[in-house]
Amino acid sequence: YYFDVQSDKAIYHDQSYLATFGKWNKFKVQFRYDEIPHTYSNTTRTLYTQTGRGVLTIPLLTRSTLQGLAASAPTSLPSTIQTQLVPSMNFFVPSIERRAGTLLFGYNISPDWDLLASFSREHETGTRPLGLIFNSSPSASLTGGYGAEVPEPIDYFNNTVRVRAQYARERWAAQIGYTGSFFQNNTGVLLFDNPFRTTDCVAALTPLVCTGATQGPATGQVDLYPDNHAQYLNFAGSFELMKHLRLLASINAGWLRQDDPFVPYTSNSLLLAQTA
Repeated sequence: YYFDVQSDKAIYHDQSYLATFGKWNKFKVQFRYDEIPHTYSNTTRTLYTQTGRGVLTIPLLTRSTLQGLAASAPTSLPSTIQTQLVPSMNFFVPSIERRAGTLLFGYNISPDWDLLASFSREHETGTRPLGLIFNSSPSASLTGGYGAEVPEPIDYFNNTVRVRAQYARERWAAQIGYTGSFFQNNTGVLLFDNPFRTTDCVAALTPLVCTGATQGPATGQVDLYPDNHAQYLNFAGSFELMKHLRLLASINAGWLRQDDPFVPYTSNSLLLAQTA
């Protein structure tokens, strides 16, 4: 029997542990844990505040000021934002952290038979920058449209199951296995305020109120990764035809599925009323 424990950068945010217990040529039980951080920037400012799961808001007074500038003096908007707005923005650190654990079990039934099974679970959390626009692409570049870089909330799990059995003799071998991947996203849809509008607007419908680049929805919406699962069965075999010739065959059949509901056609209430 043997027992082995290893660690790397223990107690730090990028720590890693590996523990193994077993009996030579008989069985093995192994556990592994890893943390992997990723910091995008430590000098970031943002107007957005997360007020709920997947909901990003901007103070109404700030949006009203920006809307007025976008309509009356769009050329002065960049300098006004840089000199007056940016210094009052909140600092935050966009970063994600991945935590993953794996449990593995291997067993040799006989010199010819062996089994292997494992289960891994990964959890990723944090925020990362995501650039979005409020007009449909590519019309935003033609009709005039604003965008925003928002802190995308990350909070999802990925679970993976693997099982494999293998039988090998001197001249031939066969293997059968199963792999299942199950993904769960705790933030399915992202809603975010438009910094340059406080009400929905479409120039064609309200020409006296809404003109130029100030048109658009008061709130943007984007769908994030949907919950999904993938399952695979694989069969493999080999046969020695002659001394220098071996036949190999592999079949891998898979099923992938997700049934996440679609988001509305648009987040602009005026446009949504025109759709079927």
